[in-house]
Amino acid sequence: MKKLAALWMASICAISPCFGIAVSAETEEVPYTEEPVYTETAPEGEASPEGTTTTETSTTTDELIMVTGLIIDFDYGLSAAADRLVFSGYIQATGQMAKLGFVNFVIERSDSPMNGWEIAPYAVLDKTTTNAQTYTDSSQIPVPGGHYYRLSFDYYAKEKGILNPGTQYIAATPIILWVPPSG
Repeated sequence: MKKLAALWMASICAISPCFGIAVSAETEEVPYTEEPVYTETAPEGEASPEGTTTTETSTTTDELIMVTGLIIDFDYGLSAAADRLVFSGYIQATGQMAKLGFVNFVIERSDSPMNGWEIAPYAVLDKTTTNAQTYTDSSQIPVPGGHYYRLSFDYYAKEKGILNPGTQYIAATPIILWVPPSG
C-alpha cells in the first residue's frame, strides 16, 4: 500500500507543483496468499490495540472478486432495419469459464442525439452461456422506427471455482443508430 501511495504522490508531483509534501521511496513487500485476509478489530465502540475506536467491521468473504485478463478477445456489431436493431457479438476467454457472454444491456432512445436520451422500455435479457471459452450471439431487438437508439452493455466472464471465482466486466463502446420507420 505504501508503494502505491508513493507512486500516486510521485505522479501528482510530476504534473503539479508540490509544496511541503515528502514522498518516501520505501516499499513494503506484501506476500501473495490464496487464503482470505482477515483483520482483527475491537468490538464496536471499544478501543482497538492502536488506540482508535472501531465503528464498523466486515469479515465477509462472499464479495465479488474483480479480475482482469479473463477476456482476451471481443467484438460486436449493431445494425438497424425497419422497426428493429440487429445485435451480433463475440467474446473469447482465456479458458473455459463458468459463465460467459453479454450482460447489463441498456437501450436508450432519442429523437435527436443532441437533445438527450431516455431509457427505452425494451428489455434485453443477458445473453450468456455456461462452461465455454467462446460465445457468439446474434439477435434482433424490436423497437419502433423513427428514432435514434444507443445500445450499451458489458462483456462478462466468470471463472469456474467454488471459492471466490474471479469475474471480469468490460464495458462495450456504445453505438448510435437511426432506425427508420416501417412502411
